[in-house]
Amino acid sequence: MAYTNCGKKSDLQFTSGASAGELEAFERTVYQVTRGRSCVGCHSTSSPMHASEDVKVAYEAATSKINFADPASSRLVLKLKDENHNCWSDCNADAQEMLDAIISMQELMEESGTSTTPIPGGNPMYIGTAQSRDLQTEFNDTSNPQKSNTVRLNVEAAMVTPPMALVDDPMKGKILTVPQTKNTTLTAADPNAGIAYLNFDVRVQANYRVWMYVNAANTNDNGFFVRFDNTVNATTFDPTVNGADYGWMLVPNLSQNLAVGRHTLQIREKKDGTKLNSVIVTADTTFNGLDVGSFVGVTLSYDLSTILRTPNAKLMIDVADYDPYSYKILNPRIIAPGTNVYVKNMRILMNKYYRTQDSAFTTVDKVITAVDPNVSVFSTVINKDKGITMDKLSFEFERLETTSGTGIPTTGGGSGGGGTTVDPALSLASYRTSVYAVSRQYCISCHTVQFPEHASANAQIAHDVVIDEPLVNFDSPINSRIYKKVKINRHNCGSNANCDMIADRFLQGINAWGTAAGY
Repeated sequence: MAYTNCGKKSDLQFTSGASAGELEAFERTVYQVTRGRSCVGCHSTSSPMHASEDVKVAYEAATSKINFADPASSRLVLKLKDENHNCWSDCNADAQEMLDAIISMQELMEESGTSTTPIPGGNPMYIGTAQSRDLQTEFNDTSNPQKSNTVRLNVEAAMVTPPMALVDDPMKGKILTVPQTKNTTLTAADPNAGIAYLNFDVRVQANYRVWMYVNAANTNDNGFFVRFDNTVNATTFDPTVNGADYGWMLVPNLSQNLAVGRHTLQIREKKDGTKLNSVIVTADTTFNGLDVGSFVGVTLSYDLSTILRTPNAKLMIDVADYDPYSYKILNPRIIAPGTNVYVKNMRILMNKYYRTQDSAFTTVDKVITAVDPNVSVFSTVINKDKGITMDKLSFEFERLETTSGTGIPTTGGGSGGGGTTVDPALSLASYRTSVYAVSRQYCISCHTVQFPEHASANAQIAHDVVIDEPLVNFDSPINSRIYKKVKINRHNCGSNANCDMIADRFLQGINAWGTAAGY
C-alpha cells in the first residue's frame, strides 16, 4: 500500500498487508476516534486519510503513524499533545484518548494472534548488516552531504487549515495551494485565510532563512505570508511570476535566530492560486536553490564484502528527516564491482528490531547489476523510536548472493548464484503481449502515472512494477493482486459483467506470460 501522488510515481510506499484481525482491532479502537472526532473533517479525504470512509484506506494511513513499541510516541498522539492539532476538547485529554485507543488496538491484535511486538534482528534465516552509528552522529558527519544547519520540509507532512489544501500537480506531485476560485488578495490577519503548518527540528542554533520552490502563474497567483513559530508579524512573500514553471525563491526579509529544538513554519494565504512544492529552511548563506539535490539527507554505507565475497561491495541508502516524528528511507542500492547480486526481501531494522509496518522493501526480488544498482525505486517513512540521538539502523535480507546471470534465480542459490533463471528479455516480450495489453486497454486513465504504474507508456517500467510489487502470482494466478482487484474489489471497471471480462483477460494473460517466460 502507498502514499500515492496522482500524476507522478509515488515516492512513498507502505506495505503492511493487514490481516482481518488487524483491521478489526483498528476498526474497534483507533478508527472510532479518527472517524468520531474532529479528524474526520479533513482526514477523510485529505492525506493522510486515517479517517477515510474506507476502513482499509484509513488503516494503511494510520499504521505509519502508530509506534507499537512506544505508543506514547505515536504521531497520532503527539500531534494532539505537542502541537494542539485539531483537538476536539482539551488537547491533553484528547491525546490520552488516542493513546488509550492505540493501546487497546495493540491488545486486541495480540489477542487475535497478530503480535505488534517488534521482532529482534539477527534471524539465522536472514543475512544482516552491521548497525549504523546513532543518526545524530551520522547527520552531523561532515563527510555526509546533509548539512546540519539545513532542513528540507515535506509539504506532504503539512497540517492545513482550509481553504489551504494539499493537492496533486500532474508534474510535481503533492503541492500546497489555495485552489483558485476568486482571485482574492487577503491581508495577513484575515480570519478566513488558508494556512499550512510545517513542523521541523533544528540541530544547530543560527539565523535561518526560507527558500521555497514555487509556481506563480501571474500577478493574481503570487502571494503568501510566512513566519516562524508564533512571531507577531508575518513576512510578505510575493514570488516572481514564472508562468507554468516552478523555481527556487528566497523569502525576503525573513531571517530569524532559531534555537535547537522544535519549530513551526507557518505559510498563510495571500493570493489564491499560488503553488508551493517544497521548502528549505537553512542557515547556509551560500544556498541558492541550484544545489538543492545535495539536501536529500545522509547516505549510510554498509560493508557487504565479506557476505558477498566481493571486495568493496556495499549497501548504500539515504536517510532524511521526514518530519519531527519520522525518517524517510530512500534510494537503497548495492555496489558490487565486477559482479551481479541477487537480493530478496530487504528488511529495515530500527535499533536491531524489525517492525512489521516498516515493510516497504520486503517485496524486493531482483538482480542488481552495474547498470541498475537500485534495490528499489520506492521510498518509505518509518517512525522514530528512541530519538535521533539514539536511533540506529541496520538491514537484513532473506537472500543476498552473487549470481552469474541477470535473471532472477528461481531455485537453488548460495553465494555464486545457481538454479534456473528467467530471461528478462523474454519476460518483457511475453508480458507485452499478455498482461500489459490488458492494462493498456483498460487502466491507462490512472495507472500510466499513478502507482502502481502497470499501464505505463514505458513497458519496462510497467513490467518491473508488476513483478516487484508483485501484482501477479504465477504459482496461483487466481491469487494475483491485479486479478483480484478487478474480480473481487470491482476496481474501476464499471458493471459486474465488464469487471468479470477484464479480470478473465488478466487471468489469461498471467497464465500466458508465465508459460512463455518460464516462471
